[in-house]
Amino acid sequence: MRSIENIQNYFLDSKSFRDIESKVTSLFANLKKTEPELDIIYVAGIISSDGKDFIQRNRQILANNTEKVREATRETAFVFSAEDIFDDKVIAKLDPNEISNEENWYQFWRNVLRSGVTHIVLTPRWEESKGATDEFLTANSIGLPIYYFNGINSHEIAWLIKTSRNSG
Repeated sequence: MRSIENIQNYFLDSKSFRDIESKVTSLFANLKKTEPELDIIYVAGIISSDGKDFIQRNRQILANNTEKVREATRETAFVFSAEDIFDDKVIAKLDPNEISNEENWYQFWRNVLRSGVTHIVLTPRWEESKGATDEFLTANSIGLPIYYFNGINSHEIAWLIKTSRNSG
């Protein structure tokens, strides 16, 4: 199940962060079982830190950046971002109290990063996001390779990831 459309549908019946986290963990385990050499790359970036008026714009920018990384690593990696898991349909099914609590988001992504992610890619302005900053700190603390995407260097990132796999 490497198709992003299938991934988005995979989370549609989720009702909580715990449900989604369980599905992410299961998905990663299945990917690693069927494709042991597969890299699992999380793309992080700013979403809500500019305020409510800019969330949709920032989600689209993150989706576009994720797609660039996905295209560059298509043969060797499963690439995803928050936008791939938390589309409007999934968010609409979650408890508003649960999604309004920032700590729930931080804990969710900390757990996801520990559940099989092999690399993290930070997109422009990530440091302006409390969530992406927390993801950076988590990735750093658990030793995940961290790459900085500037909007055009997706093939360089793909090469670095491939090189790290071959040297490790």
